Amino acid sequence: MLYSGLEVIAYNQKRKASDLRLYEFGETYRKNESGWTEQNHLQLILSGNSAGDSWLAKGTAYNFYHLKKLCAECAEPVGPLQL
Repeated sequence: MLYSGLEVIAYNQKRKASDLRLYEFGETYRKNESGWTEQNHLQLILSGNSAGDSWLAKGTAYNFYHLKKLCAECAEPVGPLQL
């Protein structure tokens, strides 16, 4: 899943779209003693600035706290998230 996320970022940045908020649902498969196990994953990608430049302020780059807030918002319907 990481490779496809990096491909999407590269595709968008080549087209001058660098402020991205992306998500991807996917499955990964792992072989174990009894066969194959499937595991579901959610990938969140933040790239560039959280807000564009304006006459009042310069855009701020995404950081860990933007990602933490996004994770908490995604987990809110499930229950409280302890980070």
